[in-house]
Amino acid sequence: MAIELGYSPEEMIEAVCKVADKARHYPPTKNRATWFATVFREKLGEARAEMLAIKKRRLL
Repeated sequence: MAIELGYSPEEMIEAVCKVADKARHYPPTKNRATWFATVFREKLGEARAEMLAIKKRRLL
């Protein structure tokens, strides 16, 4: 799914970590696969934004 959306392996790893953190606080109660897919897509965007911000800070 992430490769089709054009995300890098680093972004995927970061997103999985973020999903695990969210699962600790808000565990899925129904349909875990759908919950994971929804949250993973959300966290992919967050991971990309964080990585772009880090790269930008390094260039300054």
